[in-house]
Amino acid sequence: MVVFTDGENTVFGASSETHLKSDYGAYGILDGDSPARFGTTNRNNALTQVNNWTLEACNSLKAQDVEIFTVLLGADTAANRTLYSKCATTPEHYYPTNDVSQLDGVFKRIASRIAKLYVTN
Repeated sequence: MVVFTDGENTVFGASSETHLKSDYGAYGILDGDSPARFGTTNRNNALTQVNNWTLEACNSLKAQDVEIFTVLLGADTAANRTLYSKCATTPEHYYPTNDVSQLDGVFKRIASRIAKLYVTN
């Protein structure tokens, strides 16, 4: 599996919305009347939870012998380095890139690692 990202996980916090008090994101609303999805209305705590969910998904897949490569495009931040290097199967499965021109080489390296060699007569 290839996890490809161009940024850090984000959680949308309070906005100028009067009804829900929060922008709506992939995980619902943060600052509404019921923070049950995150267990908190604190944006930093919610972001920690999203990063934990990401890592739990990676660990669950690795426990099932799924090989995980992580590719970052212009997003080699300290937070991403911590999260996606742990998500990858090994440190060699983690590929931080600075721009699009590096992606061709990265995906060729990944392809060469997953290609099976068959010798037939």
